[in-house]
Amino acid sequence: MRTDVGGGGCCGCHDFDTAIVIGGLISSTALTLVVLPVLYYLVEGAKERREEKRLGLVEVESGRRRRSVHLG
Repeated sequence: MRTDVGGGGCCGCHDFDTAIVIGGLISSTALTLVVLPVLYYLVEGAKERREEKRLGLVEVESGRRRRSVHLG
């Protein structure tokens, strides 16, 4: 009789399957909450810097406010 259909002894494979599922949940949560926001921040920052360079804009700090100034 097969052990997955009838009542039989388990070789411990369910413990391994559980560990895989929990590991997948933890890694997907970390990916969603940490890695993707960091990548988004880096890509958007690079796009903004490239656009400012293309337009010839420079950030100027006056007191606590920042503004972009055209150099051309």
